[in-house]
Amino acid sequence: MKLIGFSGFKFDTELNATEIGYRFLPSYWGKGIATESGLPFIKLGFEKFDLKEIVDVVYDTNTASIRVLEKLGMQLKKIGDFFD
Repeated sequence: MKLIGFSGFKFDTELNATEIGYRFLPSYWGKGIATESGLPFIKLGFEKFDLKEIVDVVYDTNTASIRVLEKLGMQLKKIGDFFD
């Protein structure tokens, strides 16, 4: 077995929200792994943990991550700078 990255939840204190995130080795990008690993977390968050909202923060130039959000059934609410 090889560790290629991770996905899961974290609580973002600045947003006061639960964020779903993922990081994978570049050689594994574009293979659907972020979507495949994110779907069970979305289900778990809403059904088991009774979360009302799950967010993700992406760069507006990262079209691949924006597409993952769409595949996870999430809606893009704001595009912009989030790092000062």
